[in-house]
Amino acid sequence: WNPSHPRRKKLERKMSSNNPYVLLDLPELTSDEVQIRKNYRRMAFKYHPDKNKDPAAKDLFLKIAEALRILTTPADKAALDQRIANRQRQTERSQALSADRQKVVEDLLRREKEYFDRMMAKRTEKEESKEEESKEADEVEGIRREVRRREMREDQQEWERRRSERRKRKQEGQREKTVIRMKWDRKQVEFSEGLIRSIFRGYG
Repeated sequence: WNPSHPRRKKLERKMSSNNPYVLLDLPELTSDEVQIRKNYRRMAFKYHPDKNKDPAAKDLFLKIAEALRILTTPADKAALDQRIANRQRQTERSQALSADRQKVVEDLLRREKEYFDRMMAKRTEKEESKEEESKEADEVEGIRREVRRREMREDQQEWERRRSERRKRKQEGQREKTVIRMKWDRKQVEFSEGLIRSIFRGYG
């Protein structure tokens, strides 16, 4: 007797089950009584205590006999089939709910991705808009600086022009001769050259 032998493991799996269909190696909800009895004979022969020396064979043989009784008794088989059908429907509903939940999760993930993509697109547009605004502000500031430079050049040119005119007028004034006109009465004073020079000496 080897506990690790494949046959022993199969026997243990059968012993752990109370499903008559599993004990007789039949598909669930099988209605063919001929097939049910045929499988019973095969399994009974295989696990009969006189043929199988495994310590668990006796217990399994008894369970196989009980499985035959249930599957060949219409009321017991109907009750068993009803329980199995209910379990299968429950499994199908659970699978459907799992599929629906998976669909909901996928929809949430899709919406989350779309929201993230929209936020990234808006952020990109906002950054591009900021760059455009910055460029426009730089251009306006450049124009203002150029206008100020031109005004400063024009003011400097005007100042130099006025200074040049003042200088020119001063130079022209220095070149002009001073002319003094006087009128005197010759009848009362006799003007000699020496007297006239002494009078105008103070005027240059």
